[in-house]
Amino acid sequence: MTFYIVKQIARHYTKSILGSLCVYKLSRKPIFIFANRRGGSTLLMRMIYSQPGVDYIGEPMDFYNYHPHRQRFPRLYHNRLITLEPDEERLFFDYWRSLLEGRFRLRNQWNPFDPDFSFIVNRLVVKELYAKALMSWFVENFDLDIIYLTRHPVAVARSTQKLRWGSKEASFLENGRFCQEYLSPNQLNYCRGILATGTSLERYVLEWCLENLPALHPRGKRQWLTLTYEELVARPREISQLICSRFDLPAPGRMSQRALQPTRTAWGNSKKLINHLGPGQRGGQWVAEVGEEEIKRVQHMLDIFGIVVYSANDPHPAAELCHFGPLSAATTTRKKKSLTSENFSLQGGRARVPNRWA
Repeated sequence: MTFYIVKQIARHYTKSILGSLCVYKLSRKPIFIFANRRGGSTLLMRMIYSQPGVDYIGEPMDFYNYHPHRQRFPRLYHNRLITLEPDEERLFFDYWRSLLEGRFRLRNQWNPFDPDFSFIVNRLVVKELYAKALMSWFVENFDLDIIYLTRHPVAVARSTQKLRWGSKEASFLENGRFCQEYLSPNQLNYCRGILATGTSLERYVLEWCLENLPALHPRGKRQWLTLTYEELVARPREISQLICSRFDLPAPGRMSQRALQPTRTAWGNSKKLINHLGPGQRGGQWVAEVGEEEIKRVQHMLDIFGIVVYSANDPHPAAELCHFGPLSAATTTRKKKSLTSENFSLQGGRARVPNRWA
């Protein structure tokens, strides 16, 4: 056993002991945040955790770090769970039911000197990055509230590249059920071409596209709130009021204040920008880092999948995704297809983007 593993185990149990200082009296719906890695989920989780009586659970399916309940899980490929077999579903359900009922605690609050620490907990906020394809399954099996948080695919790709985390697009393409449900033959061939000859950036953006397809697929009435990272950091006060109103949380002012503080996962230069210029400076640096040819390739990929919630050459989301108006003049003037279920189908495929996001 290496020193690194021993250190992780010691850290886990130390935090678990400190985290047990709070008392769980769970009586309210948990709030789930589904997002891409490097998509702003830590910031959003921290904002919701600022509310009285809320505890967080950070990435309870992350096996890259020490996990004491690994045996409770179906087999994951590249740390992703995309579909469930019948014999796996019971195992998965039991794990989440135990976690959400507070039978055991995992990666929750642990610092009693944290100003947001609650000694009496009645609600959980859960940050989940590795089962995004199963959002509808969670809605069907648990009484919970969901926030679907999205961020520009190039911003996510560049941030992940810098950390040298491997791209995970293969985990989706090697899942037969996923390919059959969400990809046309032409799209599947295109994806295989990217795997064979695509650039590093293309592979990371492909991961973003595949990971978001299930959330963009029409499965009846949407039961979750969709937010963009770009609007979250540009309008923290308005978004905090929206979240508090939607989920009956009492302190929007306190929540918006947390948006002004860089999280522990923010890059060093991003923290400097936030501290000096404000939270709206998060996330736009990638524009100067990506060449024109790469932008064209990314836009072609978005076109292949029929994704128009973002354009490759515009750091802002489509106006229809913004709750309080477009974020830039470019967003209002760029030519896009209407975000309706009739016009938003994937090219040659089955998936469509819903025309209602909140």
